[in-house]
Amino acid sequence: MNRRAGFTLIELLITITVMVILVVLSVIILRTTQATARDEERKTDVENIARGLELRYDNGNPKAVSTWIKKGAYPGTNEMLHAMGFNRADFTPPEVVGGYLTDLLPDTSQSNFTPPSGGTFDISCVWACQPAETQSFIDSITTVDKYVYEPIDASGNVCAGNDCVRFNLYYRTERDNALQKIKSKHQ
Repeated sequence: MNRRAGFTLIELLITITVMVILVVLSVIILRTTQATARDEERKTDVENIARGLELRYDNGNPKAVSTWIKKGAYPGTNEMLHAMGFNRADFTPPEVVGGYLTDLLPDTSQSNFTPPSGGTFDISCVWACQPAETQSFIDSITTVDKYVYEPIDASGNVCAGNDCVRFNLYYRTERDNALQKIKSKHQ
């Protein structure tokens, strides 16, 4: 009797097909899990920034020399830009050249301002601003790679000075690209 050892072609095809299906499912599950983890990191970052903004509201700006930068207000666009390292007059003593964001927003770290996929922390508007909370504008500038701060004055506009009575922080989730919004406690 002539009996051959080994697998038939059908057995090999079935085995390979099952292995391919398992590999594809593993890759999909891994990517979904990683995206979920990055979304959780985004949420944690923005919550930390919001807590820092609330502390800034309560304590003021530790580096400010101007009397109009005070407690009881959120930082406007100019104060935030200076804290991010941009030159703005009347914000701090001359020897402080900016770049003190983590001092301005206590209990934050520099990593809180960088989304997990790389990117930036940004301000919703600096020049020729739309009224605050203009949804189409916020939609257009907020990505999974960008956290957006929107300081708002009492009349509902993006504020540059120290009359910011509330804020919104925006970010997008990677899994579903949904826009997320965190509001200030003082509304």
